Amino acid sequence: MTSPLVGRPADSAQSQVPAFTVSELALRTAARDPDVVAPGANVLVELIPDGNNDHSSVDHDLPFLTFVRESRAPGGRHIRGRAADNTLPYADLVVPDALLPDVIRGVRTNPEASLVLAQLMRATGSLPIPDAIRAESLAYSLLQTGAEFAKWLAHQPARTPDHDMEPTVLVHQGARASEIQLNRPSSANAVNTRMRTELVGILSALALTEGPLELTGNGRHFCAGGDLREFGMARYPLGAHVERISQNVPGSVARVADRLTSRVHGACVGAGMEIASFAGHVTAAPDTSWRLPEVSMGLLPGCGGTVSIPRRIGRQRTLLLAVTGMKIDAAVALEWGLIDEVSE
Repeated sequence: MTSPLVGRPADSAQSQVPAFTVSELALRTAARDPDVVAPGANVLVELIPDGNNDHSSVDHDLPFLTFVRESRAPGGRHIRGRAADNTLPYADLVVPDALLPDVIRGVRTNPEASLVLAQLMRATGSLPIPDAIRAESLAYSLLQTGAEFAKWLAHQPARTPDHDMEPTVLVHQGARASEIQLNRPSSANAVNTRMRTELVGILSALALTEGPLELTGNGRHFCAGGDLREFGMARYPLGAHVERISQNVPGSVARVADRLTSRVHGACVGAGMEIASFAGHVTAAPDTSWRLPEVSMGLLPGCGGTVSIPRRIGRQRTLLLAVTGMKIDAAVALEWGLIDEVSE
């Protein structure tokens, strides 16, 4: 059974709602688990294109995620990078049919985080990078107060933050470039408070210099994401937002992006993937893998990932990675435009 998708009034000159139908695949999560999401919430609905490709974007305020199956999308398999968003601007997701169960499972498990992420990326794609980073931090703080993050946190073992004996970020002056090296190899270079502080200080100093910069990771992995030992330590989410903007890692990386090359290897997860993607050029070792786990924690990518990654691969593929938690390899990353080169 299908029904019209209702958005802004049809006489709105700026945003005509496409003549789609909505599949009754809508996940009425509340009917299955009323503790997960507000009663009656439609979390995920399928848009069936009517064959006319001249569509504007769906209203940014729609209170659900919209998706199109890749097999039904105009032109079939969507294309490299952000061009996919331009081809199918009305969809939050373009889903390969084989991944549809994973999308449903991910959205059903964390509907609030999934929806906030989708709405955030609808709104920030055209914003200047500093404004988009601030919006991301506010949305992240909002989710820190949510039931989904609290549920994830309650199932985590008690952890004690690590006290690093060595500098967490090193700088090497090479013949070709200044190398900024993440230096917590025993923790897979997981980003903690000290690393954020040191990285911002180093990047701020290097922003006053000239010449090429390289971002690397010491040890087997480039970066395994945020340090889980520090998750849940912020008692006041608003204060955490102020701290993130004061120690603004993504903003600091973005300021030098035009002369920065990220050289990634091993695990490139969460914050590591997000920071690296700001660089003007990204090179990956063949063994590199990428993953965005934050939605599974009831959060969203919070180290600039809703800004840097969509600007490389589009918001649809960013959301696909986030709600499924799927891992991709170097071949897929290169095809999508997440990286620019595979090199030993």
